[in-house]
Amino acid sequence: MVLLLVPREAQDGLLRAISAAGWPAKSYPHAHGFLRQYRPRQRQCLILDLDLPDQQALPLLETIAARDPSLEVIVLGSSEVTGAVAAMRRGALQYVQKPFIDQDLVAELSMIFET
Repeated sequence: MVLLLVPREAQDGLLRAISAAGWPAKSYPHAHGFLRQYRPRQRQCLILDLDLPDQQALPLLETIAARDPSLEVIVLGSSEVTGAVAAMRRGALQYVQKPFIDQDLVAELSMIFET
């Protein structure tokens, strides 16, 4: 299962690309909704955008990592190196620079789910 915590304007396109690749996906419009509903399960990956409208993403990443250290997290962000390093230090598995091509993100998911 792929879990999305990205701004609304990015949700539909990502859901289509992920579903077309054959993975079930669920999108959350807000961080507080994700935290309230998330339950650890096997074979999940969270796609987390650093530009969330309702919460700073890096502290959220720390909360998520403390709650479920086994959750694989791909962080989406701008090209600044400091954001990428900070995300990786807080538990992100991968950092994908925006803008990106959906197929690049699908390739990252393939590496996660095929290992």
